[in-house]
This record gives sequence, structure tokens and C-alpha cells, in this order.
Amino acid sequence: MFDAQPAILATAGNGPGQGHIYKATAAGAQILADANAPATAGDTLVIYSVGLGAVTPPVTTGTASPSSPLASAAGTVTVTIGGQPVNPFFSGLTPGFVGLYQVNVVVPSGITPGAQVPVSLSVGAKSSPAGITMAMK
Repeated sequence: MFDAQPAILATAGNGPGQGHIYKATAAGAQILADANAPATAGDTLVIYSVGLGAVTPPVTTGTASPSSPLASAAGTVTVTIGGQPVNPFFSGLTPGFVGLYQVNVVVPSGITPGAQVPVSLSVGAKSSPAGITMAMK
């Protein structure tokens, strides 16, 4: 088991900016929640990240995560969008990938619109670095 060091992946590859945060459609497509396709209240988001820590059931290091059963984060994961806390309905390893986590949430109402709305993740007392954003309308 390793300690959590959560970080949302940035589309630029490092540092701050647009996060790998996608709106999930009913058909299963994922659309980047950026200024060209901002998210709205009620949208389901998939937030790609690393460092969420141990999962249940455990997955061997270097092995792709299974799709059944899903490997869920063992620690409590919380999300903040535009300063508003949001409880995920799933947080864990992305099936078919090695070491890639995803956190799935439904966007609540009341978030101030903008092209660079801040998003962060926390696992226990550890939070992701600041500066990751998404677009909201």
C-alpha cells in the first residue's frame, strides 16, 4: 500500500491549466470540458488523475486494471469544482490502463460559469496541486 499523492492530469502534460476532465455522454463518448464544450449542471464528468493510493480489490503493480470487479480507491476521495464540494460516485483505477485513475462526478448546480473554473481532488488530508481548470457555462 502506498500513500496517496493526488494529481489531476493536465492536457498540457505538466503543471496548471486545462485538466483531463471530460463530459460523458449517454452514448459513452467523452468530450473535453473546455471553452469549446463547457460543462453544465447535471453533466457527468470523468476526471483523469494519478496518485489516489491503494485500491480495493488490490491490483498488481504494472498490471492493467480489470473492468470487473472495478478497483475502487480505498481512501475517501473528494472533489471541489469552483470551490464547491462534490461527492464522486466512483473513484478508482481506469479499466484497461496501468496506474490511471478516474473520478466520476455529476456537476451540481450553483457553480459560477467561466473558462477556467478550478478543480481539485483530495484523498484524506492530501490535495491535488492547484491550477487545474475546466470550463463551465
